[in-house]
Amino acid sequence: IEEGLIYQNKKYKSVVFIGYDENGNPKHASYRSTKNNSCYKGDYAGSNKEYVFRIEKDYCKTVRVFESAIDLLSYITMCNITGYDCSEESLISTAGISASRNNEIKLPLALSKYLENHPETENVLLCFDNDIAGKKCADQIKQKISYRYKVRFIPPKQGKDYNEYLQLIRSLGKEKTGNS
Repeated sequence: IEEGLIYQNKKYKSVVFIGYDENGNPKHASYRSTKNNSCYKGDYAGSNKEYVFRIEKDYCKTVRVFESAIDLLSYITMCNITGYDCSEESLISTAGISASRNNEIKLPLALSKYLENHPETENVLLCFDNDIAGKKCADQIKQKISYRYKVRFIPPKQGKDYNEYLQLIRSLGKEKTGNS
């Protein structure tokens, strides 16, 4: 919030995630409802998917790639809960993924731009959803870039995505401690 990456749209009761270019100019904005069971989410018109919400480190050998900003933030929260230090990893979201239906495999624009700007990268960890599209897209990205990078698909251990997994972890924690 302090860095201007996230803010609340009070009119629509949604959170807005901002992506900046290399010069600090906002280039992408996506939104998601904060109301339970709402499907209100998307990208604002004119957003450039090369600059989706991310938390980059200047010189980093590992990048974790998420389908959405909420999954990225859920991963950070899980790291805080478990004590895992993810502060030395770059974390980027893609604002959605899609597997190629033909022989032409395309990287998500955010990942392509990140790798272009970070030649020091060695490891690409694909933290996509645990569904058919996530698995297929991860396989295609592996095919495309594994000659240059160590690529691994790391879906959530349970649930469809990292946000669902975080909610499960939190609900189990409340059951164990008796907190409500």
